[in-house]
Amino acid sequence: MGDNINELTQEQLQRLLALIEQSTIDDFDRSQLFNLPEEILQELEEPFSFELKAKLKKFGRDTLKYDGGRWTQSGAINRVFLSELRKQHVDATQPIHALYKGADRLRTAAKASTEIYSDFQHIIENGGSQEEMEIVLQQIKRLAVYTFATGKELDKDAKDSALKSLKLPENMQYLRETDDEDKDLAFAPELIQKIQQGCYEEAVVKSATSKQYGGFKRNDRGRGSFRGGQKRGSFFGRGRGRGFTPTNDNNNQHQSTTSHPN
Repeated sequence: MGDNINELTQEQLQRLLALIEQSTIDDFDRSQLFNLPEEILQELEEPFSFELKAKLKKFGRDTLKYDGGRWTQSGAINRVFLSELRKQHVDATQPIHALYKGADRLRTAAKASTEIYSDFQHIIENGGSQEEMEIVLQQIKRLAVYTFATGKELDKDAKDSALKSLKLPENMQYLRETDDEDKDLAFAPELIQKIQQGCYEEAVVKSATSKQYGGFKRNDRGRGSFRGGQKRGSFFGRGRGRGFTPTNDNNNQHQSTTSHPN
């Protein structure tokens, strides 16, 4: 068998080693449980929690800034929706589950980082081939892609949650987002304009319907009931934004008269 190996060319030997290496990776049982490296565990279990928090803040400050378009931008909800979102009453389990979901994704990234740390530690202690270094490099690349993509998925989750809370289309306000130009806003200006246009058309229909019934609203008994004053709209219908045509107050005010016998 040794003679057969010696007869292999350098190219054939490299292919054989590559096949063995790939087989080792494919056969590796990734479902088994590993202990965290002691060095990492010690730093996580700092005796004083504020020291760990200080390290986390410093890590955030020291991390290099990259420009990758929306992938590197922080997500944010459009300011025009903030006042209404603050008034929403949602099931408390919804944001709690969302936070736990985000934390689990961070832990997945941390596990991948720990694996890379262990691989580098092995290479430093035992030496490593060019192929091994390339494998580790690919692991780092996959981790970066996973983390940036997960960040955008969490942004989308936040947007979906906002859509469920808001009763769209309702807003008549115009956007003022100049302070958030560095953020990847949940709703594009074009979409907001469509929402506003839909709301304006809805308001016109409601105004015309109100005039048709003369300010009276039918009840179950068929008798008219006077609606005094303007109805307070929800978030988007409140106020008079630009382009909104107010109804004539004289047309909205009616007096109920009763005939008396002479």
